[in-house]
Amino acid sequence: MTTERSLDAYARRARLQPALVCAFPLALSLAPLVDGLSTWWTATGGSLLTWCGGTYLFTQLIRDRGGEIEPILFESWGGPPTTRLLRHRGAANPVAVAHRHAQLRRLLPHLRIPSALEETADPTGADHVYETAVGHLREATRDQKTFPLVFEENSNYGFRRNLLSVRRWGLGAAVAGLALVTGSLLAEFSVWAGGVFLVDAAFLIFYARVLKPSWVKKAADRYAERLLGAADQLP
Repeated sequence: MTTERSLDAYARRARLQPALVCAFPLALSLAPLVDGLSTWWTATGGSLLTWCGGTYLFTQLIRDRGGEIEPILFESWGGPPTTRLLRHRGAANPVAVAHRHAQLRRLLPHLRIPSALEETADPTGADHVYETAVGHLREATRDQKTFPLVFEENSNYGFRRNLLSVRRWGLGAAVAGLALVTGSLLAEFSVWAGGVFLVDAAFLIFYARVLKPSWVKKAADRYAERLLGAADQLP
């Protein structure tokens, strides 16, 4: 039996929360219209959905959606952020690249880290080496207590990426919620409806103006820096 409580911290933050954020504007607008239903949901429906694995299903759907858009994002960014930070070519800080390579050679002596000339001669092969090294780092830094900053930035990136993957759903929910509450306001003004209108409008602006690949990239770059920086802590 899978419950929301049994979901790990990453699944809750990076997968379940985007689904809840996506549905929130519409759910907020529907709340006054289904008072009796909301009472039943609080008492029974939420527990039933959780007991039946509903929250776990949401996380799986969001995970798949996020995984589908990630290669598209990486291609538009010129490669995975971790790979870009390991490349000699186009490096903003060659000294930082040299330090990262030195740490990888220390941790993975069996893996030949390309020199600048070798990378130029075979950029695709060099990227494969970098991706292999990053995979090792990812596995070696999974302990949340030992590497809290890596976990924090990974969760932030996962949340933004997965939320972007369901942007159309969220936009639709915000528009539907705004339409519902606008109808209520036209029929009779209330402080509740006015507040909901502002919230739904704010979500609509967020989806239209803020939730873009560039917003996700900021979190991805921070995660890449934290992950590669964690090599300094590894024995």
